[in-house]
Amino acid sequence: AESRRIGSELRVLEGSTTWLAIWQQAGRARAALICMATHSREGVAGVVLGSQAQSLLQHSRIPVVLVPPDRES
Repeated sequence: AESRRIGSELRVLEGSTTWLAIWQQAGRARAALICMATHSREGVAGVVLGSQAQSLLQHSRIPVVLVPPDRES
């Protein structure tokens, strides 16, 4: 990424609503992408997202990459 001049930033945020704090900060920072860790749960259709990730996906116009937890074999 560095050789292609792609930068990244890690921010620690505080807020009563996680997805909203992330969404607002991404807008202020003019982010091109949001990367968010999530806990996934097995469901009928495969993966059901947590409520914070679901809310962020519903409201964000910025692309969101969700990173699932490592699975032990």
